[in-house]
Amino acid sequence: MLGFTLVEMLIVVAIMSTLAAIAIYHYSAFIENTKVVRAESDIKTIAGQIDEYLQLNGTYPDSLDELVGGPFMDPWGNPYEYVNISTADHQLWRRDRNNKPINTYYDLWSNGPDGKHQKQVNGAKSRDDVIRAWDGLFIGLGEELDDLYGKPRKWKHSEDDSGD
Repeated sequence: MLGFTLVEMLIVVAIMSTLAAIAIYHYSAFIENTKVVRAESDIKTIAGQIDEYLQLNGTYPDSLDELVGGPFMDPWGNPYEYVNISTADHQLWRRDRNNKPINTYYDLWSNGPDGKHQKQVNGAKSRDDVIRAWDGLFIGLGEELDDLYGKPRKWKHSEDDSGD
């Protein structure tokens, strides 16, 4: 006779629910990681277009609207952010934890899933931003960029007199 008691059925349902919850969590993390990788790729592509614009026009664009293929939207449905450092107010420049600019010519980033940012990349709203820094030597999450400070790095801004 093959019969299952109510307790056995509840145990099976509990195990299946636990496995489903774990799978959903990992799938969600995978999807979010995929969006970050896509934003990094988009930023590299847009940076390439900005460099082409510079070659053709002798100057950086004032906005991304001047590039072919726009408007440029990140994987979370928000527009990519761009600041031409030579023409923009210095209050708009992205900065590191030492309040030094993270780029020389232009800033380019995605505000990430929360759609918000702060000027300094170590701010709470900037931890999930996907940022181009060190004139393209770094493209990644604001949290990762901030974690690199205090460690040896290849790039320093001309105004960066800090020890890190």
